[in-house]
Formats: sequence, structure tokens, C-alpha cells
Amino acid sequence: MKALIVDDEQEICMLLAYQLNKLGIDTTKAHTIAEGLSAFKPKEHQLIFLDINLPDGNGLDIIPALKLKNEAVKIIVISAYDTKTEHSKAYEMGAHQFLGKPFSKQMIVEIVTKISNPN
Repeated sequence: MKALIVDDEQEICMLLAYQLNKLGIDTTKAHTIAEGLSAFKPKEHQLIFLDINLPDGNGLDIIPALKLKNEAVKIIVISAYDTKTEHSKAYEMGAHQFLGKPFSKQMIVEIVTKISNPN
């Protein structure tokens, strides 16, 4: 399995990549919407961890474009703005999960497990 992480915070990318690698998931990192769209490989990436507030816009706005390239990709929105409004917006746009910041390694394991085994 391979994941794309799109977050402007270097530390978040490193932490998330480390935890995902421990779960056997290869990662690619991007720090802006433009980098994320460019780095997304529809035939390779099964998961996308997508921040909302990025330097060049709102991460939620690219969910339709990502889903158009691969409708099966699972998108996990990550944000420090962990409110019902943000959750609703994320799910309306097509996100599968919402991961509030700060998050723990256990939360990452739970989300990956839930997405990998939807039953």
C-alpha cells in the first residue's frame, strides 16, 4: 500500500510517514496543493492524508479532482480545526475519515485499520 501525505508542516509529514512506514505503507510527501496534485499517482496511491489549510489554498477543494483521477482512493483529512463544521465539509467533499491534530500513533493505526478493513 502507498500513501500520499499533503501537509505544509514538515514535522507532521515526518511523523505521519514514520508511523505509516511502520505499518508497511510507503509514503510520498507534498507540502502544497500544487505539489500534492503533481505527486498524486492514481495507480499507486491508495491513501491520501490531506491537510485543510495549505499555503496555496484549502485542501478540501482538491478532493473532487483527486477522486476524478481515482474514485477508489481513500482520503483522510487532517486538520487542527477539529470541529463539526470541518468534519461535515470534509465528508461532503468525499473524505473517508477526519484526523484532528494533534494525533497519536494509535489514532493513525485505527484509521488505517478501519479503511483497510471496512467491514
